[in-house]
Amino acid sequence: RLVAACMRGTLADGPTAAAAADPAEQALVAAVRGESDRASLLLRGIVLGVDRLPDGDDWLHAAGVAALAAAELGDPDLADGVAELLAPHRDLVCGRGYETFVGAATYHLGCLAAVGRQWGTAAGHLNTAIRVHGELGAVAWVALAQDALAGVLASRNLYGDREDVEMLAEEARRTAARLGLRPLGGP
Repeated sequence: RLVAACMRGTLADGPTAAAAADPAEQALVAAVRGESDRASLLLRGIVLGVDRLPDGDDWLHAAGVAALAAAELGDPDLADGVAELLAPHRDLVCGRGYETFVGAATYHLGCLAAVGRQWGTAAGHLNTAIRVHGELGAVAWVALAQDALAGVLASRNLYGDREDVEMLAEEARRTAARLGLRPLGGP
């Protein structure tokens, strides 16, 4: 419910925020609320191994949530640290068994690479995430990945990117509106 509230844009004020159980969830809540110092401290604890992510199926869920928080903060060092934790799992999806889905690891790796302005790496991961999310029928996550890729391509600004940016951003905005998600920014 925490991630769904974040996707709808209702996380900062809702009761779900109070239920944040692990350091990754607490970091996401803090980041969305604009408490960047607290979010940064929590993420640094995760990256340095002071605060462990939960074991088993819970690990991938928490790693995906930590990646969302790191991307929200926009700190390249934290993004790199979280990406190092998640990179060995690039072929998996983040979630807790059948209970939660927090997107493909490639989505998070793409967003984290974008924080570090690694445009080519980010675009590759996000293209893969769009495909994986589409194969899984995760329409909301397809829209999020399209929006992120549009931002990456707009920032990269290579010849031919502009047309892709406009198409991706428009498709992502339409899907988000249809699903009742928070408005997506696009480029």
